[in-house]
Amino acid sequence: MDDAHDPASLRCADAKPNRLLASIRDLGWRSVLIDHHEGAGRSDAFETHPTSDLTLVTALSGLHRVEVGNGGLWRSAVSRAGCIGLTPPEETNKIRWITLPESRAFYTAHVYLPRMLVDEIADDYRRIGQPCRGDALSVLCAHDPVIEAAVWGLLAAMRRGAPDLYAAGAARG
Repeated sequence: MDDAHDPASLRCADAKPNRLLASIRDLGWRSVLIDHHEGAGRSDAFETHPTSDLTLVTALSGLHRVEVGNGGLWRSAVSRAGCIGLTPPEETNKIRWITLPESRAFYTAHVYLPRMLVDEIADDYRRIGQPCRGDALSVLCAHDPVIEAAVWGLLAAMRRGAPDLYAAGAARG
């Protein structure tokens, strides 16, 4: 296994009712996959597509309520610009969303990070002599300005047609 994104992640955009605006797949990046989506109105519940990548969703603009169901339990959050959601590798969820009245549409970036890269980063941050924790990285909505800035940087690089080397460095940065 190399540190390229899982080819299964390429099918994730098709499983969503959101409109795919742009994707890095057109540039052939392998180290990270990023899809830019627009959502409007409301969605019926849909199931996410399984992938071995860590899925990072960043709300870019707009306002919507997102509900995530897993194991018969539903959690919800209001998502606005800067909200970061994480789905661990191989986890699937049922998701539904509705655009809130203050917003006509919302925009998100879906970033798929290779499992090997995530494992390497976790190993770098573990305490020396301690085993790496295997906790799943599942988050409905958190705010992290560093991740948000990195995602905006990846989107800008995608628009400029930057090479995969840029994405590889940003993902490891």
